[in-house]
Amino acid sequence: MCHLEAPSGLIRVTSEAATLPAAAANTDLQPTIALQCSDSESDDDEVTDAPTGQGEQTGGPPCDTPAAVAAAKAREYRHATVAPRGAPPTPDTRLLEWYAPKTNHAPRKINLAYSTTSQTRQTYLAHQWAEPRSIGTRYAAAVADLSPPQRSSLLADLAAATTHWAVPAAERNHLLVTMHHGHLQGANKCKGDRRWCATCLKAGHKHEDTATHTAHECPVAREVWARVAKAWEDATGEHLDASHPRLTVLGLRPTPPQTATPPDKARHRATEPAWRLLHAVTLLHLYQARNRVHMAHHAKHGPHDAKRSTPRHILRAIRQRVAARVQYEHDRALHASRESPRPTGRRSAWSGLHGHWIATGVANLSKSGPRLNLLSPKPPAQPLPSNAVHIRVTATLCPAKGRRPPTAAWAIAVEDLDGGGRETPRMTAAGAIAAVASHGPRNPACQATCHTWQVAQQAAVAKGLVSAAQHRRRGRPIVLTVHSVTTARDLQPPSASRPRRRTSHQTLARNNLSTLQALNAQPGVTVTLRVDAGSPPARLQHIAEQAAQTGDLRSMHPADHASHANAQWDELRVWDPGD
Repeated sequence: MCHLEAPSGLIRVTSEAATLPAAAANTDLQPTIALQCSDSESDDDEVTDAPTGQGEQTGGPPCDTPAAVAAAKAREYRHATVAPRGAPPTPDTRLLEWYAPKTNHAPRKINLAYSTTSQTRQTYLAHQWAEPRSIGTRYAAAVADLSPPQRSSLLADLAAATTHWAVPAAERNHLLVTMHHGHLQGANKCKGDRRWCATCLKAGHKHEDTATHTAHECPVAREVWARVAKAWEDATGEHLDASHPRLTVLGLRPTPPQTATPPDKARHRATEPAWRLLHAVTLLHLYQARNRVHMAHHAKHGPHDAKRSTPRHILRAIRQRVAARVQYEHDRALHASRESPRPTGRRSAWSGLHGHWIATGVANLSKSGPRLNLLSPKPPAQPLPSNAVHIRVTATLCPAKGRRPPTAAWAIAVEDLDGGGRETPRMTAAGAIAAVASHGPRNPACQATCHTWQVAQQAAVAKGLVSAAQHRRRGRPIVLTVHSVTTARDLQPPSASRPRRRTSHQTLARNNLSTLQALNAQPGVTVTLRVDAGSPPARLQHIAEQAAQTGDLRSMHPADHASHANAQWDELRVWDPGD
C-alpha cells in the first residue's frame, strides 16, 4: 500500500497490504516516477521505502535544520505522481498569495495558506479605499509641497491622531468632522452673508468661512495659535511654526530628522500625548468661539457682540480644559498605582504619567496635585535689575534603573541684562555630578555620598558661584537665580530659631554659603540670591538631561556649531593659508 501526499503528489511505499476494489471502473491508474532509488532495489523481494532489518537504524541523522528535514522526507517519499500532458498543476495554498491594494500603507502580500478573516476583510475594504476628498480640495494648500510617500504618511498620521488615547471624546468627534470638512460652514453649504466669516465681516472684510479660515487664517485664530506656540516652547523647548496650516489645522508637528539623537526622538514621542490634547482642545474652542460670533452676528433681533469670543477667553478655556484632563490623568494613575497589581512586563501608570506630563515640562507635581505650565501665569518672582549679570542655575536627577546607577547633572546660563531688561545670552554650560554611590569613594570629584535632588541643586549653585566670581571683574550687579525654595533656604545663615538641618547636602550648602559670604565681603559688586519657583527654561533643563545621560564630569558648553566654524589654521601664525 502507498501513502499519497495530496498537496505535493509525493508517494511513500509501505509494507502494509490492502485489498483493491473488485470493480475496475472504480480503479484509476496513476502514472508515477521514481525520485530516488530504493535501498533494497537489488533484492528480489518486495520493494518498499520502509527500513528493513531488526538492527537497522531508523532515525537517521537528527532533523534539527530545514535541510535535514528535507533530506529525511526525501528518504521516505521516493516516488511522485505524474499528471497527464497538458494537465494543470495541483494547487498548493502555501505557494499562492494575493496583493492587498495600496492605502495609507504600501501594498503587501498575503499568503493564502496562512491568511485570516481580518486580512480578507481588510483586502475588500482596501479595494474601496480612496483619499479623503477634503485633503485634495479644502486642505490642498496644506499638503501641496509633499511628495506621494509623504502624503501617504500624512494620512496615516492623521488617522493615528484622531484615535489617540489622550484626546477626549468630544474633541475627537470634532477633530474627525474637521478632517473631513463636515461643519455647516462655507460657500457650498451656506448662502448669502452666512458664507462669510462673521469676525472678519464685522471688520469689513469678506472671507469664506472654511475650516482652514476658522482655525488658521482668522485674526483671532492667529493670535491664539501664536500664544499657544509660545507657551509650548516655554514649557517643552520645542519651537513650532504656527504659520503653516499643517500644524494648526491638521495638528502634525515636524518629526525629528534622521540625524537626531535617540534622546531627542524619545523626547518627541513623550510629548506627543500633550500635543495631541492641546491641539484638539484649541481646535474645538476656536470653533465654539466662531459659532458664538456667527450666531450673534446673524441673530434675528439684530447683530450684537458675542460673549467669550476674544482670544483671552479662548486661551482661558483652553487652559482650564487641558488642566482638567491633566488632573484626570493624575487621578487615574494614582488609582491604578493603589488598586491595580504592580505590572511586570510594561510600564506602570504612574511612570507613564511622569514620562508624558511631568518630565516633559507640561505640568509640575506638587503636594496638592499637578499644576499646568502651559498658558499659566508664572509664580511671582523678584524682578531682575537693569544692567546686571544674570546667572541661572538648575539641575536634574535621573534615578537608578536596572543595573544603571543614578545620575545627576547641573546646568547654568549666563545672560547680560541691558537698561530695558532685555536678556542677551552670554554662556551656557552643563556637566555631570559625581557621588560616592555612583563613582566610588576614591574619585576626587565626588561631592556627596549619594545622589539626591538637593545635592544636585547645591552642586549647580557651586558652579554658579564660580561663574559669579569671574564676572565680578566687570563691575556689574550679579543675580544668581535658583529654582528651588529649599536650596535658597539652605543658603541662609543658621540662627538659634532655625538651626541647620542634618542632610546629605549639608556640606555642599555650608561651602556654598561660605563662598557667597566671601564674595559679598569683598568691596565692589555684590551677588544677590534670587528664587524663581517656576520651571527652569526648557532648553536649560534639556542640556542638563543630556549631561546626565553622557555622564561626562567635564563642563560642556553647547552652542551653535556654525558660530564655531573657524578656519583650520585660525590663530596659528606659523603658516596661515588665509594670509
